[in-house]
Amino acid sequence: MNLSDFNIIKKIFGDNVVTPEEQASLFNEVSLMTLARATSADTHTEQVEVVEVQEELRKLTGQTFTTAEIRVAAQSELFEETPLDKFLSKAGKKLEVLDRVRVVTALAHIIHADGESRDSEKTYFDAVAKALGIPVDIAAEIRAGL
Repeated sequence: MNLSDFNIIKKIFGDNVVTPEEQASLFNEVSLMTLARATSADTHTEQVEVVEVQEELRKLTGQTFTTAEIRVAAQSELFEETPLDKFLSKAGKKLEVLDRVRVVTALAHIIHADGESRDSEKTYFDAVAKALGIPVDIAAEIRAGL
């Protein structure tokens, strides 16, 4: 995945139809952007969180990302130009429910990776779940169950 490109993300904001292949790419991009961004959800970015992001991304996408790639994605200009909730809400409508749940579950693993869940991480998790259209009760179970 070319981190400087994000073509699928750009395409969904144009309300274009997404093919099954593009949907798979969109899932990978949503996973990368959401999970990488979790490392900067609070002021205490721990290396264990970055390692957990790498592992979760490998499980979700089958791809390996370097620490530098994750840090670049976490600081992407995309989030400066487009609010996270708008990005995820738009992208979530193009993804299957199971894929949205997989992203939120991986996010829960990451926010618990350092043994603590700070309020800012919980707020980030809740915002992601809401934007992806995960019902509040299911999101709460996912967040608490890990």
